[in-house]
Amino acid sequence: MATTSTEDEGEGPTRKRRKLDEGGDRKLDEMKPGIRFNEKMSGELHFNNHPHHCHLALTIESRDVQKMITLDKEHSAQICGTVICKAMSEHPMTVLYGQFQLLAKSKDKIETRESIYKMVLTSEEGQSYYLYGKKEFHKDSAFEMGMTDTTELNLIVYEGTDVSNNGRAVAEGKLLMTWKDFMKDMLNIEVINSQSAMEKLKWKAKFGRFYMGIIWETYGMLTAASSPFDPDSPPREKRPLNVKGIEPEVFWFETNDGIRLPLIRYKGGTKGPLMLAHGMGVSSRIFTLDTIDKNFVEFLVEHDYDVWVVEWRASVVMAAHELQHNFDSVAKNDMPMAINRILTKTGAKDVQVVVHCVGSITFFMSMLSGQLEGKIRSIVASQVAFCTIPSAVNWLKAHSRLTKILHGLGVQGLSAYTDSKAGIMSRALNMFVENFTDATTPFDEHCDNHVCHRITFMYGLMWKHKNLNPQTHASLHEVFGYGTATFFKHLSACMRKQHLVDEHGNSAMYLPDFDSRRRLESKAYMTHMKRLDLPIMFYSGKENKAFPPEATLRAYERCEEAFPEQDYQRLVFEGYGHLDHMMGKNSEEDIFKKLLPFLDQYSLPAASQDSLGTAV
Repeated sequence: MATTSTEDEGEGPTRKRRKLDEGGDRKLDEMKPGIRFNEKMSGELHFNNHPHHCHLALTIESRDVQKMITLDKEHSAQICGTVICKAMSEHPMTVLYGQFQLLAKSKDKIETRESIYKMVLTSEEGQSYYLYGKKEFHKDSAFEMGMTDTTELNLIVYEGTDVSNNGRAVAEGKLLMTWKDFMKDMLNIEVINSQSAMEKLKWKAKFGRFYMGIIWETYGMLTAASSPFDPDSPPREKRPLNVKGIEPEVFWFETNDGIRLPLIRYKGGTKGPLMLAHGMGVSSRIFTLDTIDKNFVEFLVEHDYDVWVVEWRASVVMAAHELQHNFDSVAKNDMPMAINRILTKTGAKDVQVVVHCVGSITFFMSMLSGQLEGKIRSIVASQVAFCTIPSAVNWLKAHSRLTKILHGLGVQGLSAYTDSKAGIMSRALNMFVENFTDATTPFDEHCDNHVCHRITFMYGLMWKHKNLNPQTHASLHEVFGYGTATFFKHLSACMRKQHLVDEHGNSAMYLPDFDSRRRLESKAYMTHMKRLDLPIMFYSGKENKAFPPEATLRAYERCEEAFPEQDYQRLVFEGYGHLDHMMGKNSEEDIFKKLLPFLDQYSLPAASQDSLGTAV
């Protein structure tokens, strides 16, 4: 390694060593083996919808190849080179400052790697530009090998020198590298800061193994799924809830069959009170995720709602969730007792509710059986209500009587939870479930997470993976857990009839004469439907693979035909599935804000101040 020094008389080895030491961290860093390679890309950038040719000739240099291939978050390589684009300047522009990150894990997309290019340019005309480029590495089809992702750069051009300083995007487009140029650049990779031919060869080999290893991990056909959670690892650091500094209060109630359950209150204001009910096999955590920027509870508190979240008996954080109950017991006990507790505490005469999946099914069972008459102001029903039309896969599982057979063989339930320390039987189940999900879901929804596979096997595909961020996807084990055989049996019975039935498959308790063509003339049918003569918003994800949108459509149509003057509304969200509406990285903009007008329309202030009582 050459160093700059003067050979003045009297300057010996000690003096030279002192000068090297005084060079500081930069000199020491330059002593580490680095790597340098070139890239040439051409394509079109669109300025005001007009295409203009653009050509990049870049040199990328890392002064520490070890940090680069270990994906050190603090490390970035330098970019220098030229950019030619007549729409930006009549003359070639030099990259004044550039940073490059190689194959980093995406913060926004699941099982996606990204190579990031950031460059600052100044034209001879005096205009500054900030260029942000990204190559995305993600397997989108069974036989994709990454050739397009490797050679395609998506580029955005901003005015100014930093997008964070309110720089305006003026152009975007796609630049391509020919496969021939890519291979040439790979072969001409240069190891720098090393005089040893053997060391250069070693680092070239290490870099090549790293790069091709990531490509194989991303696009290889034989890569195995994994359980990302290590139970021996330290607890994940979680962000605090952003609820205006409110301390949540817990209020316990006991059901008629002796189960003690909590309501968690976030008193964000005078709107409501509003109760949230989760689905089966999860808990209220679906409403309070810390892995997205703003969860549903935070959103509601921000908009001044008095929010009450119920952990009913299927909640995976409650001991009762492993007991063999059915939906009838929830409808008779949990939902009415929760509503009564809220009314007693707040002094309100009625409650707004947002209910999801099996939480919605059991809530409508309570409504239709007369457990909640006069106590509900409005309902928002997520994904399903009282018409339980299943997806094709769930229809097949329900009609095969699979859960009944397994229960008869002694299987008490199934858990979505698994981890890296799973035993041999659990690993065998993981392998079976992975093959099942691969066979029953589109390729672009395949992933390498065993917990996700189990969830899909148990309930159907719960989301479009593109809507979840990697942090949420990696922490699914914190949200999902055990579901009992008796709950699955009752769910299957409802799916077979495509409407609410009791545990024996009978309709009389909830929707007598439901399938009759003369149902509107049926006193029994209309008596039960009259209990739904109140404002209801039904909504579905268009890509729901558990209960397709037809489930809420039929419920909406039945309510409309019975009471055409009532305020029934329905929304279908494009690009969303069953649960990503609540857990998605963009749920606030795409979902929550669309539900707010209906909630606000019926968010009358509580009738009176809180009655006396204390949180237990």
